[in-house]
Parts: sequence; C-alpha cells; structure tokens
Amino acid sequence: MLLQIKQWESKYIRDFEVVKNGELSETQLYTKLAAMYYDYVSTNGIEPFTISYGRGQGFCVNANSHVGVIVYDDVILYIMSMIPELTLGKILYLQAQAEDVKSESEARKVLSSYLDDEETVEAVDYFVISLLNTIEDIRQNGMITEIRSTETISDRIVGRLNLQEQIKKKPAYDKFCVERTIVSADIPINQVLKAAIRKSKEVTSLEWILPLLNNAEQYFDNVSTIEEVDGNSFPRVADYTSIKRNDYEKALLFAKYILFGYDPLDGKSAAFFPEFMLDMNEVFEFYVTVGLKRIFKEGFEIKRRFTLGVGPNDIPIERKNIELDGYYNFGNKSVVLDTKNKYRSVLDRDIPDFIAANADIYQQYYYASRVNSSNIILVYPSSKKHTSPIGKYQLNFPGNKNVDLYFWALLITGTPKENKRALINLAQFIEAL
Repeated sequence: MLLQIKQWESKYIRDFEVVKNGELSETQLYTKLAAMYYDYVSTNGIEPFTISYGRGQGFCVNANSHVGVIVYDDVILYIMSMIPELTLGKILYLQAQAEDVKSESEARKVLSSYLDDEETVEAVDYFVISLLNTIEDIRQNGMITEIRSTETISDRIVGRLNLQEQIKKKPAYDKFCVERTIVSADIPINQVLKAAIRKSKEVTSLEWILPLLNNAEQYFDNVSTIEEVDGNSFPRVADYTSIKRNDYEKALLFAKYILFGYDPLDGKSAAFFPEFMLDMNEVFEFYVTVGLKRIFKEGFEIKRRFTLGVGPNDIPIERKNIELDGYYNFGNKSVVLDTKNKYRSVLDRDIPDFIAANADIYQQYYYASRVNSSNIILVYPSSKKHTSPIGKYQLNFPGNKNVDLYFWALLITGTPKENKRALINLAQFIEAL
C-alpha cells in the first residue's frame, strides 16, 4: 500500500488515494500512520512528518525537510522532493557528492572524470554509481568477515587434531584429520553485494562503467556467487558486526535498489523496497559547500565559526557564536554564502520575481557585517540552468556598510555534467565579485 506526499506538503488523511478509493477508512489509515510515526521516531530519533488535527477536515499529515521511504507493515510512505525532476536516484547521488572524501581512490577519480562528460544518465545508473562508490569505501575500510571452523586433511597437525575422525578414516601416518579456524569473507552480506555488482552489469546503460564493475567484482573473488537473492532474509550489518559500518549500510541500500527495483511508483517488489530518509536541508547545504570547496582548492571554508563580535567583552566562541555555511576569503575579497533549501516555482521563471524572507536577509546582513564582507549570496535549489543571479539588492543603511545581496538558483536536477557546470558558474561568479 503506497502513500505519496511531497516534502513540506500538508495532506489530509481523507485525501490519500487509498481513502478516496475506499480501500481504507480515514480511521484505519490514521491508525496505521500513527503507529508508523511512533515506531519510526522512537527507533531513529528523527521526525520526517507529523500528524495534526485539522478540525473539520480531519487529521492531516505534515511532511518536513526530509525525503525518502518509510516501510511499516503493509504501508509504504514515499515522501517525494518538492523540486520537479529530482528523483530518488538523483537525491542519493547528490548525497554521495556532498561527502567530503579526504583521500579519494583512483577508482573514484576515474568515476568522477567519466561522469563529468555524461550528457544523459538513466535512473538506475545513479544507484550503480553510488554502489561503486561505497564498494570503494569498503575496500579502504576492509571487508566484513567471520571466523569459522573447518575440517581438512593436512600433511601436518595445524590447529586441533580430530582424533575421532583420525581413527575413523585411518589416513596414512603422514596425513592428519585436523580442525582449524579460518577467516572467511564468504558470508551472505558479501554475497548480496556481489550479486548486486553482477546485476549492475546487466542493467547499466554506461559502457565505460563495465570495467569498474568488473574490478569491483574481483574484490569479491573469495565470495560465492548466488543467482537469486531472497528479499525476505536480506542481511543486516548488525547481524555480522557490532562496529558501525556506514559503508556497508549504504552499499546494502543501493544493492536493494538494484536487485529489487529503484522506483516505488512502478509497483515492483514493493514489499522489499529499501527504507531510507534524508534531510534535504543537509544534503543541499553540503552538496553546494563541499562542491565549491573542491572547485576553489583554497580560500573557501565550510562551517566557519566566529564570535558574535559584540565589543571588548565579546562572548567566548564556545558559549555563543555564528556559523557560516560557506565563507570565501581570498586576497582582499570576502563573500558570505548561505544555502536555503526552499524551492519555489518562481525560481525557475525566465524573469523571476523573487525576494528572500525577512529573517534570512537580517541574519545574513549581520553575518556580513561581522566579517566585514560586502557580498552575500543566498543559494536556492533549482530545476533550471542559470548563469547569473536571479536577483540582487543593496542593503544600504545610513551609517552602516553597504552590502550587496545576491540570490542564486542552482541547478541540481540535471546530469552530473550539467550540475557540475552549474557549480562552476557559481564559483566563477563568486571569484569575479
């Protein structure tokens, strides 16, 4: 049973399709959603949606900044992005790009360089690319293994001599039945990842990615090949190690998409659809700032903190501070950058009539004054290509520093090549200020 709602949308329970077509009553769906809410919040500590009472209209489901999928019993809640054309695959790819990888492997660099030239990428390929990235992380961190006991015939006693088998089988005096422990990677969690790599080679539309998939499969040479994966007994990381392994968690998520289908709307294998939830406020912020840091190489800082700057008796930074999403300070130039994950259709008009919320303007003007900067850029997500700001205002108050405030709509729904070009355009604008 699939329920759909958009990020930041408020939707009355009576307006969900399963209620409108009579599949469930309002009361039945409310009961299921309330149980889902309490189970998810208590387990994960985050609140992707709330339920409120809308008086005459009944109960209302209110989505927030998160996007993703929650599975509870027979109900799948799909919280979609409010941005047109921003699919689940693209969101997961943006998240991967938002990670500040300190030491990128050669395979990651090859993957990035090829993607920079891609004009079109199929939906499933975003998951294949993400799987490859996480396999590289597993390479660096080491494969999960288990210690198991094995029996063998050996030329010498290695491990423990199995006297019962020795007597029963009566091998020659120079042969011994021994039991010893070995470290094995041939366990279900690795078998599933190998199966996903092999399936990726069948479904991908990118010819250049096949050698990278072959290389990834070779890493699992000592792991058995399984032809069919049982969705009902899909392995969990916690079953094999108590150590937190985010690399395996993500790899299994992408493997599930590739093995069982990557779109909850197509109805295929819905019962096995992977559950995940991402805060798009965080994804967008770090996609922009990490991307700019990679482009600039120097001069651009992420999450730079300053004291409030209230005079001789300034409050210590550990007690009270301001934190800039992005801060460009190179030579005699400084720019304050702030990301706003607030999509409005006006952002994508040919002639956008857009102005930021008062609170955002006040906050950023104070930040600019604090760091003695004359330029502020507020960056918003967009589904259209822009090469210049969609708006500009001068904050000019008598007796205060003049500050230029720019609004920038950044394309994030294009191909990797288009998205990177959009970030480069923003970087070039910052540098030219």
